Amino acid sequence: MLIRRCPLTNTSSPNVNNNRRHTPDRPEYVRAVVKKRIVEQVSELSVSRQRKWQLRQKQKGLCQKCSKPAVPEFDYCVGHMVYHRVAARRRYRPKRGRTHQYRGTQSHRLAAAAQGDLRRLLPSDVQKLLASRHAEHRELARRALNERPELRPSARWVA
Repeated sequence: MLIRRCPLTNTSSPNVNNNRRHTPDRPEYVRAVVKKRIVEQVSELSVSRQRKWQLRQKQKGLCQKCSKPAVPEFDYCVGHMVYHRVAARRRYRPKRGRTHQYRGTQSHRLAAAAQGDLRRLLPSDVQKLLASRHAEHRELARRALNERPELRPSARWVA
């Protein structure tokens, strides 16, 4: 009887039931299929390889420029989000004749929080950071909750 090694689990199995090792109920198989599906979705697009990489990063929840965890509801990390928003403001101001900066925007608040100034965060910012899948964001939200108890969720607000 011929014995082969399974490429997924690196265990030996007899050749009698060789198809059993690729059953969909195995977690390794499921992970491989999901990863393959994501890669196929992006690779079928007719865009450059750089744009495909950016789309894969976005699907993973990472910054499209540097692979750090992306801010919830944004495509970039805090540093690149601030850089992107500042550039957008510079382009917009001369066009519309604006001179006032709105310091209360989410990008300003999160940039200040990333630099250590947690006074400007709102409860909605803390909620989004707590719901993030990245540990850095959850840790920032926990620090804000420890420093500012008024940001704690009330009975009607569940994180």
